Amino acid sequence: MEININKLLRIPSFFTLVFFSTLFSCGDDDPSLVEEDVVLIAIDNPDEITAALTIEGATLRNGTPPLPTADFNAPFLDEAEGDLLAITGSELIIPVDEETASEVAGVYIQVKGASDYFDVPASSLGSTGGRSIFGKANKNSRKQQDIAVYIGLPDNLSPGEFCVLYCVYDQENRISNIVEVCIEVLSFGGEGSEFLTANTWEMTSQSFYEEYDGFVYSDTTVVGFVYEEIYDYPLHCEGQPTQNVEVTLSYKIDYLLFTLTSDGGFQVEESEYKRNIDFENTNCAEGLIYDEEIEINITEGAWSYNSQISELILISTYEDFDGSIRRATVVSTLSAYQENGNLILVFEEGTKGSGTYSYSETIFSPS
Repeated sequence: MEININKLLRIPSFFTLVFFSTLFSCGDDDPSLVEEDVVLIAIDNPDEITAALTIEGATLRNGTPPLPTADFNAPFLDEAEGDLLAITGSELIIPVDEETASEVAGVYIQVKGASDYFDVPASSLGSTGGRSIFGKANKNSRKQQDIAVYIGLPDNLSPGEFCVLYCVYDQENRISNIVEVCIEVLSFGGEGSEFLTANTWEMTSQSFYEEYDGFVYSDTTVVGFVYEEIYDYPLHCEGQPTQNVEVTLSYKIDYLLFTLTSDGGFQVEESEYKRNIDFENTNCAEGLIYDEEIEINITEGAWSYNSQISELILISTYEDFDGSIRRATVVSTLSAYQENGNLILVFEEGTKGSGTYSYSETIFSPS
């Protein structure tokens, strides 16, 4: 039996509970508890924001980026899919959707209204994807992009909204069209959130319901329960008749711990057991061989809570795909409340009965 830490999940399709591995850095100070001598960066001051942003490998240049090139062969970008969410002290990933196939040499990106802009070479760019936590992710969880800019936000950036302008350039120095996207910055932590940080929370179950394209799907995953899928599998044998063997796949969540800290960080630690077919060693002579493994997955990120509407926002990034650079910011917006001493997290999107609706409810007990 093999133990894998921070391994990309490959959960069988009949299970709906999805988690992902990441290492995420968030700030050291809760903005609601900022000491008086900490100077906040004004969200409406583009030059102060620019000076405080961190983009690895980028060069800061004075002025504005070159204008788009009037050339049919110049790169072309699709418009942004909507505003992004970020939390102070965390990483913001801006997906760049290029429609053409020209090779991108870099990205110019500028805080709107700033005196300087960043020149980000292709070597510092990555790509994005998206997976969910405690229900479907939204906002920054976009379709997979081949280009993304990674931006570190300072701990002392004041909440609010700022916008950036970006374009790409190719190997021939042809400039694409300019795209604007705005970022809503939230404080990490939040007033009235003491119940979230009072315990380490241990998941007991998650229920999931979805309506889509005329189909209804529902499922419940209970921690500690072994789920099995049994079916006939045709084992092809060279020179012999095909053998039909009965396969029993197994899956179990051993535990899942959810911890939120008062400085605005969170961690999810999950241990799960899987038994799948070992296709490499299964053969007619040996028969059906199984591969058993335990995966321990750790997710870390930043959180923000709005007590007025009981809304909890979790922002995480991850990097995987066999070690290649592919990161994404995943934003999960959830309702959070206590009931009989338990923590309940609810994700809901759409209207029930409309044909497009998702609902999940995750229950935690104090650990």
